[in-house]
Amino acid sequence: MSFLKAKKSMYKLHQESKLSVTSSTLSHFSSSSGVDPERVKAIALLQGYRSAQGKPKKRNDEFTYEDVNAVLSERLENPQDVSVGLINVLLGFEHDLNYSVRAKEGIGGRFGRKEGQRNNIVQRATENRNCSLGIWTLLIHKADQTTLIEAFDIAVRNNMVAKADICLQIATSRELWLNPLEALVSAVELASQTNAESEYLRLIIVLLKWPNEDVKFKISNATKIAAGAGHSRILQVLSEHSASSQLSSRNHSLQSFPDLQVSQALGGVPQRLYDYGLLEATSRGVPEACREFSDLFRSSESQIPRSSCGALLGEILQQCSGNVEWLPSQTLEVIGHLLSNSSYSPEIDAAFCRTMGYNESARSDGFRDAAELLAHSALQTTFNIVLDNVSLGPNFSDADLWRLNCLIEWGASGESVHLALCQGLYARMHGRGPKSDSFIRTLVGAELDVNHEEGEAFRAAADCGNIEILGQLLAAGPTPETKAFAFAVAILAQHDESLLLALIDLFMSGKSEPLVGKESPPKGYFPPLFMCLQLYPKSRRLVESLIKAGCPVDATIEYNPSEDYLQSTESITPLIFALCAAAGQAGRDQQISSDVIDVLISKGDVNFQTSKSKVTPLILAAKHGRKDVVAKLLKKRAKTSATDIMERSALFYASRNGDLPSVEALLQVGSPADDGSLHEAARELHDDVVKVLIKKGHRINSRSTNEAHGDRTALHEMLQNCNGNAGIPKIKETILALTKGKLDDEDFFLALSNSAPIPLVRALLSISMDEQLRKGELLLESKAGAFIFYYSPMMYIRQSLASSPVEVQNRLLAEIGGLGGQDQFYAQQGMRQPPGYTGAPQPIHQAEENRRAQREMEINTLPRSLQQKRRKEYEKEDKQYAIAQGAALEELQRQAEQKRWSMMADAQLARQRQANLDVLREQQLSMNLKIQQGDAVTRRKYYIASITERRHMSFLRGVDTFSEKERRIAGW
Repeated sequence: MSFLKAKKSMYKLHQESKLSVTSSTLSHFSSSSGVDPERVKAIALLQGYRSAQGKPKKRNDEFTYEDVNAVLSERLENPQDVSVGLINVLLGFEHDLNYSVRAKEGIGGRFGRKEGQRNNIVQRATENRNCSLGIWTLLIHKADQTTLIEAFDIAVRNNMVAKADICLQIATSRELWLNPLEALVSAVELASQTNAESEYLRLIIVLLKWPNEDVKFKISNATKIAAGAGHSRILQVLSEHSASSQLSSRNHSLQSFPDLQVSQALGGVPQRLYDYGLLEATSRGVPEACREFSDLFRSSESQIPRSSCGALLGEILQQCSGNVEWLPSQTLEVIGHLLSNSSYSPEIDAAFCRTMGYNESARSDGFRDAAELLAHSALQTTFNIVLDNVSLGPNFSDADLWRLNCLIEWGASGESVHLALCQGLYARMHGRGPKSDSFIRTLVGAELDVNHEEGEAFRAAADCGNIEILGQLLAAGPTPETKAFAFAVAILAQHDESLLLALIDLFMSGKSEPLVGKESPPKGYFPPLFMCLQLYPKSRRLVESLIKAGCPVDATIEYNPSEDYLQSTESITPLIFALCAAAGQAGRDQQISSDVIDVLISKGDVNFQTSKSKVTPLILAAKHGRKDVVAKLLKKRAKTSATDIMERSALFYASRNGDLPSVEALLQVGSPADDGSLHEAARELHDDVVKVLIKKGHRINSRSTNEAHGDRTALHEMLQNCNGNAGIPKIKETILALTKGKLDDEDFFLALSNSAPIPLVRALLSISMDEQLRKGELLLESKAGAFIFYYSPMMYIRQSLASSPVEVQNRLLAEIGGLGGQDQFYAQQGMRQPPGYTGAPQPIHQAEENRRAQREMEINTLPRSLQQKRRKEYEKEDKQYAIAQGAALEELQRQAEQKRWSMMADAQLARQRQANLDVLREQQLSMNLKIQQGDAVTRRKYYIASITERRHMSFLRGVDTFSEKERRIAGW
């Protein structure tokens, strides 16, 4: 929408018009000392901007367009914190507010030049309702024609009466082309589109003050639009204006002498002279004028025509706004007579706002009379403007209560009432008292749409835990969606358990249908059961109440239940959620109680299995050590054969945790055997669980197919990967449970690869292997191709075949040597011994000596000429054998290195699993905070601040619908 008129100049204001803006408002401020603090501040801001941009400082009068406009833009982001003086100083620097100037490189970057680029400083200030009219007026006077047109367009679209009027004044003074009647049609259209007749009425009246030659055609169009919308007040204003225009056209012969236009109703007295006489009377003072008008009203022969009453009314109210005494009784009497004879006058709304703003209005009969008199002629939207400005905080007074009651009685409604009720409810939480209760009951008594803004007031009552108000609002017919929203808010409010139970009962009272159906929860919220489990992890009664209220026990949310699958979330039920490690622990050091879980077990699906991590309630209960829950799930016939994504069963996890009661319970109902459970119990040194598993059929020598066990037996898993520092007694008991003391040599050598091998060595030797060690009978047979070698523990370590950490191997050698260990390394009997073989049994040693002796004897029996040849053949044979034997030894070294790397990889996987657990916990805690939507107190503070800001912005929107003159009357 644009109001640029192509050819004809608009109507010009007379110089004596009271609405014109004087140039004095644009003058510089100066202090008595000659130093202007605002100028000092402005220069500091400009120098600071240049410094931040890496530019050199400028003299105080040499700042660029870019400097000044950048600082203006930044300051005007929060105009409520900026003084008129500072803006005035910034505008005093010689620059064009409408453009930003920037450097632009020429060809090849050699000859730089500058170009102007339009900015939108004035436009943004026009849109910003927090920008005071004083600051905006300074800015708009610096606007060029394009900016002025855009600002006028913004003002009309946003129903900013004073700003639109000032734009027209400036355009007239500059003889620019604006078209107020085009704006008039647009204003009528906006009123029709938004069904907001009262809100646009004052704008329409102001625009009608600015006629041009298109007036008849434009008003005709506006009249059709208003008639179609059924806007009677706008039609009346347009009709009166048309009648006035027709009267002027009929007296065309007197157009050159407007003061001589005659109204028949005045008995031949020119209308303008009559009005001038009335207005002249007010210039002598309101009291004296009111006495004259009272005498005039009492004279049956004298009448003030209806067309003059509005002008006189406005002038009296404007004069009164500058007096110490606002509306004395005689003045009020005159105003009452004028009101009864005049059409709508915008000054009445302004006067009403001023009257209702006085604290004395609650105590003085005169103020009450004035308020009631003005209220009969004020627009309904004006009541909302006043209501938006009533304080509803802890300082709520008797005057505020009186205002509130009156405003509701006179017709305040809609958004303003809703926001006032919401703020009042929260204010009551912090200060209970008769006044707060009274004003809340007053607001609830208004014509409230309980479903407005998705039941915002209803939600506020639920959040505040106000059972009385909530009950009244429930009777007002909330929709199921509104109730579900408020119900969710009540749970998140973190009330005491007893209060929340009472609220749930209230929601359910008198209703046979479920409170919460199977439909999705309100946007941004989670199903009630999840919220309750998170915020009330110990309350069985609440969970039972929610299920009774219709909350589906098998509702699902997206969540991460297992560290074994972190790529994405998956659907879980309340029962799965309750058994997750971090459930109920967002800011709390407590898990969901077994009593609560018992309710979910009795009502929910105990065999629900997630789609990705494949966990079930039984698996999670066993995994997290909830033995009582495991027992309850088994009673409900939960499947014991289910395995998760890692092929681990509930028995697997219970065995790992050493949870003997759960292991026994799972075995009792027939959990599958040989699933790696024995390996887990053995590695974690749970000897009692090991015994029970073996007794129930888990085979000692079974090799686990679980990837983490590396095809090892339970004993080998324990020897290689247990915590050697857990204590020798635990180690011994576990070994005995697995072997009954029957150990072989390989078992000892596996212990040498443990990360903490010394305690294991001591345990093994104390059981049965100490004598073998002393006798040199504790040997490991290692086969590599066609070669077989034997190693004692000492040489196994020295040859770097053990996978234990290098830093403990010297201590390990000392430990074994101190217990009688020997250096033994040799090849199988009948094979040539490797270089450096040692500690071989006498027969092997003797056989090696005999082999060498026999070779020498054979060589010596040959003729001397053949001895050298034969010796070289043997040397070649020895070399080939040594190469093959060396390769075999290197293969053993390579295998040991692979094992070492494999164990390092296993250790890394273990660390990664722990890291995954940490990640999972963070993910779960983060999701838990989303479920409970953060802290209730913080969330409530944010919402209260939001309501306060919305009320303030609503008030500013109302203020913007008044002209400058009306604002002065209202005292704004």
